Amino acid sequence: LRVKLEKGQSIKGKSPYKVVLDTQDKARKTPQEILSEGEQRIVALAAFFADATGRNESTPIIIDDPISSLDYNYEEAATARIIELARERQVIVFTHRISLLVGLSEQSDKAGVAFVERHIRGTLNGKGVSDFEETYHGKISDQLTGIQARIRETKNMDPYSHEYMDSCSRISQQLRI
Repeated sequence: LRVKLEKGQSIKGKSPYKVVLDTQDKARKTPQEILSEGEQRIVALAAFFADATGRNESTPIIIDDPISSLDYNYEEAATARIIELARERQVIVFTHRISLLVGLSEQSDKAGVAFVERHIRGTLNGKGVSDFEETYHGKISDQLTGIQARIRETKNMDPYSHEYMDSCSRISQQLRI
């Protein structure tokens, strides 16, 4: 297949690039007609990265769960490209995938790129509450020690308080992780 990246009309929030595939019989096809979901995702990411790096802007790049539907090889390639972008600009990635979080952390360390991890979660007080604990890193024994300490603290709380319910919820989340 011959792959072409054609620039179309720019629409706010969407990449102006369109991927066109020419088959051996000279028929023009859209990626959706030929590529798997994961392949479509990596092509869309490539177009997004091309658009983002083709500008002389220093605004942050925000990416929401970029590796869904990707196999391991594409996941690694996307992670490496995100770190490459982070050399020049701030990159904010939203994800629920632990593998992406760990991959970004490891690759940023290797590349000497600053990496800051922030977690958001839901509580009784609302959704999107910032949580700064590094839940996914370190030895499991250390994580369990931290959970035990939280349990001891929770036992001293008023069992009818919002703080108590929030702490119980957090303990359950950490145990699931």
